[in-house]
Amino acid sequence: MLRFALRRLLYTTPTLLIVTIMVFSLVRVLPNSPALLMLGEEASPELIAALNRDLGLGHALPEQ
Repeated sequence: MLRFALRRLLYTTPTLLIVTIMVFSLVRVLPNSPALLMLGEEASPELIAALNRDLGLGHALPEQ
């Protein structure tokens, strides 16, 4: 039973890493900014810029 649990844990780590990279890539490929998607079309440019700054979206990709 312990061997089964350890094997499952070993398989889970790369799977979570791959899913995280895929989601991050999909968000970056979308035509709108993530802040605009979170706030909606009615949001003011100042509010979108503030959320972009708070989320760190202006930094380089590895830093994000």
